Amino acid sequence: MIARCTDPHNHKVMYYGARGIRVDPRWLDFATFERDMGPRPSAQHSIDRIDNDGPYSPENCRWATPQEQQGNKRPRKVYEVHGLTLTVSQIAAVLGSNPDKLAVYMDNAIAGGTTVEQALRSLIRPG
Repeated sequence: MIARCTDPHNHKVMYYGARGIRVDPRWLDFATFERDMGPRPSAQHSIDRIDNDGPYSPENCRWATPQEQQGNKRPRKVYEVHGLTLTVSQIAAVLGSNPDKLAVYMDNAIAGGTTVEQALRSLIRPG
């Protein structure tokens, strides 16, 4: 949480700190964080921001399972593919790809002048 919001070398800082997501300064002290949030309910739970554009703070955070967090993601880009509107996650599921890596690939391909269909076609292996 702290690293992805503050460390410029963290690979996720572009999705957190660079977007203005901050950590409540009081939470730099773990004891204060634990007092505010309580103990982690289970190994499956992790910290989740209720408002994905808001800070990591007592008013905006909760413990959540991966399934709960899936329903609380910020909106992803959608692509028109053969008349269908699909999210990166939907396309990645069909291709068996990592959605984050696919999103970066798609952004780069489209920025380079490739169409969505061409970009996706290049990922499909014949066979």
